Amino acid sequence: MQVNNQVVFANLFPFVSVIIPVRNEEENIQRILEQIFNQDYPSRHVEVIVVDGQSEDRTADIASLFSINNRAPIVMRIEWMQDFDA
Repeated sequence: MQVNNQVVFANLFPFVSVIIPVRNEEENIQRILEQIFNQDYPSRHVEVIVVDGQSEDRTADIASLFSINNRAPIVMRIEWMQDFDA
């Protein structure tokens, strides 16, 4: 019986989502993303999501421009609503 290599590969390396919550991490986000994307885990089995919580610096911009070996994170920006009376 011949086993499909793709099925075996998928079982050895399950799909992984890496979620990085950040706020004002301009000095660190580049290095963090480099370390994650430079792992030897198969790239087609990994997604990286950066969730920016109202950074007042360039964190979200740096993450949005980041790309290594044609791989880039998904960047989500959280915008908080103004306080309101209930």
